[in-house]
Amino acid sequence: MVHSNFKTQLASASQLQSSLDYSLVIGRGLFRPRQQAPISDTLPTVSMVARRKPASVKQGGHRLSQEQLTGGAFHGILDSNGSFLQYWPDFAGSKADSWLRRLQSLPWGQGKVKVFGKDYDEPRLTCYFGEKAYKYSNRIIEPLPWSRSPVLQEIKALVENMTGESFNSVLCNRYRNGEDAMGWHSDNEQVYGPKPTIASVTLGAERDFDLREGKGGGARLRVRLAHGSLLVMSGATQECWQHSLPRRKALKDERINLTFRRIMQ
Repeated sequence: MVHSNFKTQLASASQLQSSLDYSLVIGRGLFRPRQQAPISDTLPTVSMVARRKPASVKQGGHRLSQEQLTGGAFHGILDSNGSFLQYWPDFAGSKADSWLRRLQSLPWGQGKVKVFGKDYDEPRLTCYFGEKAYKYSNRIIEPLPWSRSPVLQEIKALVENMTGESFNSVLCNRYRNGEDAMGWHSDNEQVYGPKPTIASVTLGAERDFDLREGKGGGARLRVRLAHGSLLVMSGATQECWQHSLPRRKALKDERINLTFRRIMQ
């Protein structure tokens, strides 16, 4: 089984603009009005566009500095609690464009979430494949069978081979443009068990992926996820960190994201 990870902390922005945003909290299904101080685009980012893999991946690893995180693939520790992160920018290789085209034909649907008796559209399209149903936003989500999507079976097999993990479900998100987004959340639901491993495949437009320690106030990290990349969060990451995909209104291209998980119950 493979586990690897890293840590970095972004400097605070000199000027932060407060904006009222409705953000989706995954696992709780709530939009909540919130004053947030977004990470400034002028902050240093973790550029992950180089095309190389780590020579080896080991359990644990060392904490990486910001400078060490600008050369492509990485693995390391986020904190002293056992939060691990690893990244392969060229996971898909030459298959990336083909996978993106094939995934566009999945049975995408517009999910809704009820807040204070009113329904809201989720800011993205979704579909769910796997072996077990799960409860989300007071409704039971039934999985589509793997047999309906050979491309998902192909990607799942390669993700499992790369990570040494075994997954039985995948949540597919389609971000149609930069207006589609994901609010701050952790994938810490009981159905995933303690210290779950979440493997995230990105296809299409490069997007910023933000992490923050706890519920804010601690370390912050931004990774730019490349087309065809694989990001793996494991150990205590879901207990100790939150992540989000911020809006980028100027972005016109779409991104498809596959998050492979293992449901225990």
